[in-house]
Amino acid sequence: TICRNCGNLLTCPNCSVGLNYHLDLKLNICHYCNFGVELFNNCPHCDTNYLQQIGVGTQKVEEEVKRLLPNANIARLDLDISRKGLQQKLLTDMKDKEIDILIGTQMVAKGLDFPNVSLVGIIDTDNLLALPDYRAGERTFQLIVQTAGRAGRGDKLGEVIIQAYNPDNDIIKWAAKQDYTAFYLEELKLRRILNYPPFTNILRIVVTANNLNTVIEDTESLAKSINEVTDAKEDYLHLLGPAPCPIQKIRNKYRYQIILKSDNMLLLKSIGYYVISELKFSNSKIELDINPNTMM
Repeated sequence: TICRNCGNLLTCPNCSVGLNYHLDLKLNICHYCNFGVELFNNCPHCDTNYLQQIGVGTQKVEEEVKRLLPNANIARLDLDISRKGLQQKLLTDMKDKEIDILIGTQMVAKGLDFPNVSLVGIIDTDNLLALPDYRAGERTFQLIVQTAGRAGRGDKLGEVIIQAYNPDNDIIKWAAKQDYTAFYLEELKLRRILNYPPFTNILRIVVTANNLNTVIEDTESLAKSINEVTDAKEDYLHLLGPAPCPIQKIRNKYRYQIILKSDNMLLLKSIGYYVISELKFSNSKIELDINPNTMM
């Protein structure tokens, strides 16, 4: 929810993320801490009534499709439905052809086999490309290819429609053509230039604390200690940070990170062991992840 007058985005007070409006609950909800608040009539920042819902969620898509195709039997599969324990019944209904249109999140992208599905649409495809994560291109390619694979699995030919703000993006074009080789070669080239896996290894250290000053001080102290026990030039170690995590606050915990890059996996493991065994912070929590699946 955003105010068209002042530009204020309705965010979670516990996490540094925007709230998502849930039509069925009439609530703006945080998907990280489950904080919820009713939709305001006026902007809490400038008190004008120019609030507007932005973005495209599954409930919004469902509402629009029902408006366009009122006679179709439409169902939605997302985390809310899964939590209610309705997922298995919905999948059974889909297999039994009792559902005409299934709307879902990435949950429907893989592992589902419905031979009668002949059309798949992928909305807001390039959204993943904007994430501050070196795997963003890989994940976007995977999502398109996997989702497209839901169509045409039986006797009927499959058709895939991809919506994107930048349809000329190479990753989207390669995925649409299912050109694995072109994507693979270019992605490897980019990762080699930027020194990301598989051409190096990454140790991500995330420090969390209740207080922002505490997490900053402890992360800076941690980086200083690592520098003192290693020789960056001799060990070919590249230290990035400290810096805020892309999502700086979750559940009222502030998050800072240090990124270490090295070809030497044993060195990274020894640094990780040193951090866990030798460095203690009474008011902060330290998490380590080698070659993490996400950098968020």
